Amino acid sequence: MGLVAEVKAVERVIENGGHGVDVQVDPGGGANTTAHHYSAPGEDSLPLAGDWAACESSSGQGNLQVSGYADSACAPKAGNGEKRIYSRSGPGIVAAEIWLKADGTIVSTNGSTIVEQGPDSIRITGNLIVTGEITAMSETAPVKLSTHLHPTAMGPSSAPTPGT
Repeated sequence: MGLVAEVKAVERVIENGGHGVDVQVDPGGGANTTAHHYSAPGEDSLPLAGDWAACESSSGQGNLQVSGYADSACAPKAGNGEKRIYSRSGPGIVAAEIWLKADGTIVSTNGSTIVEQGPDSIRITGNLIVTGEITAMSETAPVKLSTHLHPTAMGPSSAPTPGT
C-alpha cells in the first residue's frame, strides 16, 4: 500500500539501541499516523512540517515507512543531470544551497555570500576572510599578500601592515 501524506512533525528517536527518526504524517481522511524515516547512509536531512511524504507499508501491522519527500514550497532550479542540495529555515525559505551544475560549475550560496567555482576560476561575492597566508601565482612567480612590494617612483614600497 502506498500513499502520499502531509508531514506534521518529526522526532529523532532511539529504538532497539539505534538512532532513528519518526515522522508524524496526515494521510487524510482520518487520524494522523507515525511512519519511520529512511534515507541513504551518510545522509542527515529531515523534512519540515508541510512537506509531502511518500509512504509505503512496512513490516508489522499498520506500520508505514517513508521512502521520500517533496518540498512543494520552494521552486526547483536544477536542470537535467544537475544536483542541488539546500537547507531551509522554514517552509519556502532557502537558507543555504550547493548547486552542482551540468556545465561543471559549483555554486555555493548562503545569504549574500556566493562562491562560484567554474572550470577556470573561482568567483566570490561577499567578504573573504583568511586566517593563513594568501599566495598568488605560486607555480611561476609566487607573491605573498602579506609581504609583497609595489614599485613606486621612489623605489619599492614597504610590505603591507599586517591586519590592515
